[in-house]
Amino acid sequence: MKNIFSITLIYVAFTLNSLCQQMPDDIQATLNKLKAETRTSLDDNRTNRNTRGFHVGLIQWALPDEQRKKAEQLNLKLDMGMIYDNSMRNRLLQLLKNEYRTDELDTLTKRYLADSKYAYEYEALKYCKFDTMKLFKNSLDSFYNEEKLKKPKDYGYTYFYNYDVFKILKLDTTEIFKQVLDSVMTKEKENFIYDLKSDNYRDLSSTAELCGYINDKRFIQPLIEALNKPNNFRREVVIKALARMKVEPYYTNLLKNNIHTLSEVISGISIDYTIFTDVLRSQESFLELSKYMKSNIPCIVTSESTEEELKRHGNEFKFCILQIIYNNLDNADMKTLVWNGADKIYVPYDITPEWDAAVDKLYNWMQKNYGKYKINWYHY
Repeated sequence: MKNIFSITLIYVAFTLNSLCQQMPDDIQATLNKLKAETRTSLDDNRTNRNTRGFHVGLIQWALPDEQRKKAEQLNLKLDMGMIYDNSMRNRLLQLLKNEYRTDELDTLTKRYLADSKYAYEYEALKYCKFDTMKLFKNSLDSFYNEEKLKKPKDYGYTYFYNYDVFKILKLDTTEIFKQVLDSVMTKEKENFIYDLKSDNYRDLSSTAELCGYINDKRFIQPLIEALNKPNNFRREVVIKALARMKVEPYYTNLLKNNIHTLSEVISGISIDYTIFTDVLRSQESFLELSKYMKSNIPCIVTSESTEEELKRHGNEFKFCILQIIYNNLDNADMKTLVWNGADKIYVPYDITPEWDAAVDKLYNWMQKNYGKYKINWYHY
C-alpha cells in the first residue's frame, strides 16, 4: 500500500508541476500531441512495423525551436515525466522486463508463422512418408485372405473387393498432411515465444535510457536486474540510467570512474563532458568538470562537426568548459563576476584576453562555492 501511495504521489507531483507553471497553450498542445504519439508508440512498439520510436532524451528537444526558446525565457521546468501517465509507465515496465501482452504474442507469432509458411510445409512433408499404393495393396491382400477363408469355394479377386478395401481404408492424405503441419507449426510457435521472452531477442537499451530520464522509482529494480542481461541491454546505458536517477552505488561509481587528478587534466586527458552535465548533473559533477578549465587540449572536433565548428579547432578545451558551466548555472553573483551578468556566453572564433581572465575567475569561484551551484533545468 505504501508503494502504491508513493507512486501516486510521484505522478501527482508531475501533474501539479505542469498545471502550476501556467503552460502556454502552444507548448501544452505540443506536449499533448507528444503524449498521444508516445502512447501509440508504446502500445504498438512490437507489433506495428511502421510505428515511430518514442522520444528518448530531454523533453525540451522534442519541442520546435520557437517553443523551446519560449520555455527557456519563461523558465518553464519541463520534465519527461509530464507526458508519461501511470498506464504509460506500466507499459514501459513491461517493455523493460521483456514481458508481452497476449495480443502481442498472438500478432507476432501469426506474422512469424505466415512469413515462414512454405518452410514449415516442406518440413511437414518430410514427416509424411506414407505410400498410399502400398497401404492399399496390403489392405487388399488382407481383405482377400479373409474372404478366401470365409468362402473357400467361390472366392475371387473382384472389383467388389477393391471397393470394400477403399471403404475400410478411408485414406485422406490431405488431412494427414494438415495434422503433421499443425504439429510442426505448434512446436515452432512454442519455440518462437520462448525466443521472444529470452535474453537474446532484442536490444532494450533505449527503453532503459528512457526510464532514467523519467526517473520513476518503479524502474530502479528492473534496471538493476538488466545489468545481468547483456544480450538485451548495453551495460553502460543501464548504468547511466541508474546514475541519472541518483541510485547508489551506480551514481558514485560513475563519478569516481570519471574523476582525474589536476595533473592528469593539465597533461591533456580527454573526457566526455556530458557524463558530468547530462547524466550526473550534480554539485560534485560540476566541481569535477571545472578542473578542465586547466586543460590545454583543443576543443573537441568530431566527424560530424560542421565547417563553422571546425574553425574553432584552435580554441582550447578550457574555453568550451567555461561556456558549458557558465550556461548551466544560474548563480547571479557568478555571472556578474565572470561576464558582467550576461545570461549566456558562447566561445567566439577569435579568443581575446578577457576569455582567459573569465576562465580564471570561474575556476576560482567554482572551488569556493561548491555546494551552492544553482544548476538549471535546461541542460546547455
